[in-house]
Amino acid sequence: MIRRLSAYVTRRRHPILVVTATLVTGAVLARALGADPDLLAPWLVLLFLTADLLYLVTLVAPSTRRPATAFDVDGGALHTPRTGGLPLVGVAHLALLGLLALNPAGTTPMGIPIPLAVVALLAALALYPRGLWYGVRLTLTPEGLRNEKYAGTVVIPWQAIAGIHLTDSTRARVRLRLADPDQVTVRGWTTSRRTLEFDGVEPSVVAGTISRYLNAPGERPHIGAGAADPVPGASAGTGTGPG
Repeated sequence: MIRRLSAYVTRRRHPILVVTATLVTGAVLARALGADPDLLAPWLVLLFLTADLLYLVTLVAPSTRRPATAFDVDGGALHTPRTGGLPLVGVAHLALLGLLALNPAGTTPMGIPIPLAVVALLAALALYPRGLWYGVRLTLTPEGLRNEKYAGTVVIPWQAIAGIHLTDSTRARVRLRLADPDQVTVRGWTTSRRTLEFDGVEPSVVAGTISRYLNAPGERPHIGAGAADPVPGASAGTGTGPG
């Protein structure tokens, strides 16, 4: 059930976000035209609470919907799966933005003026526009790594990687040691080109799989083939490249 829910939200993320944005915009425009905000607010509250509830449900999805080593295999590459959590966060974000905009002259329960809170929420959308629309994903190819992150994309060739280790900040990140940062390409923006962000696969498995190919260049051409699938229990290590 959870797997199906997450997969459905992932597949339908674009229409879900477009419909949400349309509903929120319609509510704000109706308020500007004189509609009673007390009649509009409950619908946005319902949207906000529904998205929050579904997001909490999907939080357990990575441990139940697929094996910990289940990368997606497509086109000679390994991909971490996109999941439905981030689109649901976006729905809740937009609903909250609309709720605040219904009463622009008021203040939040914390005493923050509504216009300031609206500006802050709009600015927060700039932190994850790419991830919201396309999803967050890490791809391993024979040439290197491609990390589609929250606000940009980072491409890292194998020869630029010196090692990898887990981070303590979140269960959806690992961190690289770069031998040659100048070879790393960034499109959009990111807080760190060394930190890989992903979802749906355990970080220890991601780190172990990268270490495997980092230390075995001869296996890289077979990435995505059956003979090169990730190995359960792969060691995260702090491996170095072949030099």
